[in-house]
Amino acid sequence: MKTLIKKILRLITIFIGVTFLSFVLIHYSNIDPAEAYARRNYVRVTNSQIEEIRKKFGYDKPMAEQYFKCIKRLLKGDMGVSFRTNNPVFKDIKNTLPSTLILVLTSAIWIALFSICFGTLSALKKNTLLDIIIGFITMIGISLPTFWLGYILLLYFAVKFPLFKVVDYGTIKSLILPSLTFAIPIASSFIKIIRADLIKELNTDYIIYAKARGIKGFTLLWYALINILPPIISLFFQNLGFMLGGSAIIESVFSWPGFGSYFISSILEKDLPAISGCLIVITVLFIFFNSLALLLNKKLNPRII
Repeated sequence: MKTLIKKILRLITIFIGVTFLSFVLIHYSNIDPAEAYARRNYVRVTNSQIEEIRKKFGYDKPMAEQYFKCIKRLLKGDMGVSFRTNNPVFKDIKNTLPSTLILVLTSAIWIALFSICFGTLSALKKNTLLDIIIGFITMIGISLPTFWLGYILLLYFAVKFPLFKVVDYGTIKSLILPSLTFAIPIASSFIKIIRADLIKELNTDYIIYAKARGIKGFTLLWYALINILPPIISLFFQNLGFMLGGSAIIESVFSWPGFGSYFISSILEKDLPAISGCLIVITVLFIFFNSLALLLNKKLNPRII
């Protein structure tokens, strides 16, 4: 129980640290939030207007005071108002985040299926023709840039063989190509990791002893998988966080209206409230995914905590 409380406190510390760091970096960036807001809302911007906006939003206050006011607003669910859309940042994120989460979670299903199936198969068929073919395909999968892979999938499966639409959103079918584009490079890496770990695990003393006792087949494989999965699960959920933050490339290729595109547009438009809100959401989801990985690992192996 004490260890669990320590881990929860560590996650809270990480959240506070990330929010403070992002606030400091934004505060010391070369972007003047008052000027950025003024230039988006007025035709001819004067210095007096910029100063008036700075006082209105409290940008003239000391950094520590601004930070504590920001935390106070966050506790109330207020992330500020976007300079670009003039909507509450929370509302914009609420409208864009679900579509990206659906895309990421669908990709996660592909990653899990491909990794476990082909990684296990490659380990069991070590040094055979099948293992060589899987290794060659995964090497290509790791090397492919996601945007290029997305365009190739669109070219062949939406243009040359129109099984899918070039621009499509809102159906289960529309998830297949973008989620596969997301999944293939990451799954290729996991296939190699699972193969290497499983080969090593199948040659450990307890597996050799289990074989001598007559245990074989799926039961033996399950024991080996259970022992190699905890670090892989942690890495898997960390990748979900990275996918959330890096979804803009996939969304731009497939015209997918999501959180990643909103985040990148906010950066390009110097929309500081939106940038700050997106960073906080990514941090919260990173913490959530890591906590979920911790719980799953605890379930698989109670000795982890």
